[in-house]
Amino acid sequence: MKLPDPEKALELYYTKTEINNAEIRELFSCNSTTATRLKKSVQAAMAAKDKPVRTWLPGNIDVKTAFEVWCINVDDMEKHLLKLQKLRNAGVLK
Repeated sequence: MKLPDPEKALELYYTKTEINNAEIRELFSCNSTTATRLKKSVQAAMAAKDKPVRTWLPGNIDVKTAFEVWCINVDDMEKHLLKLQKLRNAGVLK
C-alpha cells in the first residue's frame, strides 16, 4: 500500500461526503482486500462514536471519519501540495 496522492486525497475530501471501495483502492493504490480492511476500520470507528455516523449507501464510509482513522492530516497535505506547486512553478521540480 502506498501513501495517498495529495491531489487525489484532497479532491476526495472536498468533493465527496462518502467513499466506496473503488475510491479507496484508487486513493491508496491497493488491492480489494486491503481496501476492505481499511473500510472496516473506518466502519468500526463510525459505529463507536457517541453519535454514530450514517451514510446514504450502506457500503460507503464517511470521508472525514476515514481521514481521521487513516491519520491523513488535510491541513498538512494542503501545505505540502502548495509548496510542491510553488517548486514546480519555479522550475525546481518537474
